[in-house]
Formats: sequence, structure tokens, C-alpha cells
Amino acid sequence: LCWVCLGFVGTKINKSITGINEVVSRAAYQVTASIRSRINNYSATMDMLVLPKITGKLPTNNIDTEKWFIPKDIKLADSRFFSPEKIDLLIGADTYWEIMCSGNVKLHTRGPYL
Repeated sequence: LCWVCLGFVGTKINKSITGINEVVSRAAYQVTASIRSRINNYSATMDMLVLPKITGKLPTNNIDTEKWFIPKDIKLADSRFFSPEKIDLLIGADTYWEIMCSGNVKLHTRGPYL
């Protein structure tokens, strides 16, 4: 996604981000944006660091979900979660837990949460 094309006004910053294997990246811009669920009434406004690329496609390989039973009444945020796709947004741990602690369902002991 192009943040300028979406109409965001960025604030110039110079912030280092340390990731896996202590690889350091730098963010030059930050934007404030709101996200909202397409499933329920959840929404949040947060400051987001702008990077050229967050990571490679995830998951790295297709996941075989043929034997999974996903209840029909569950609406998934990403209906193609099992297929490698580009990542547009990485949510911080504080917001992640805010989302995950409300109404989650675990498929099985080794499976994901819905």
C-alpha cells in the first residue's frame, strides 16, 4: 500500500527498529491512522511507522486446512489465511492482545485462534 496514495500525511522521523536476528531497520515516516474490523465494531487509532517492506509473504507455504473444522458462524478477518500473501500491517503487541482477548475461539490444541 502506498501511504501517500491513501492520503496520509506523514511526520518525518528517524527511528530505528530492531527485529529478528538483531537486524536494524530505520523508519523515516510515521502516520496516524484508524483501523476497524470488517466483522464487528472494533476500531483503534494508532501511530504507525512506515517501512518499505514489513516482511516476506506469510505464511511461507500453503497450510493444509482440509481437516480443520471452522465453525460456519465464525467470520474470519482473513479468509485466505492459509495462503502466502503480502503483509500490509503489523500490529503491536498492545493492540494485538486487545483484539485477541475478546471472543476468541481455539480450533484445537495445536491450531490457531479465530
